[in-house]
Amino acid sequence: MDTGNELILVDLDDREIGRGEKMDVHRKGLLHRAFSVFLFDGDRLLIQRRAAGKYHSAGLWANTCCSHPRVGETLQEAAAKRLRLECGIDTFLRKTSNSLSTVSAKAARSHSAEAPFSTTN
Repeated sequence: MDTGNELILVDLDDREIGRGEKMDVHRKGLLHRAFSVFLFDGDRLLIQRRAAGKYHSAGLWANTCCSHPRVGETLQEAAAKRLRLECGIDTFLRKTSNSLSTVSAKAARSHSAEAPFSTTN
């Protein structure tokens, strides 16, 4: 059963290869499915400041919102749900890119900071 802390592990082609507990996955720097939402109003981008209590990137300015899809949930569903939950916004979301997140060994040792890179898929 997914407790909400179970992440979907993927290969470099975004094929599911397993599952793992969120903190463990982040600390070990395992590749996993995640998303970032960037909400624009014309040329203005809505950003948010991460909570001071977050275990990584605490207090830093970031994308509109981000998270991980749950098992059986599409990226679109997960992103829309997170946007409603964190920002109170219900709007059409359009996928604009494919990217995967990795965590460098140094970042993993310091309790994680994700670094996205683009892929051609």
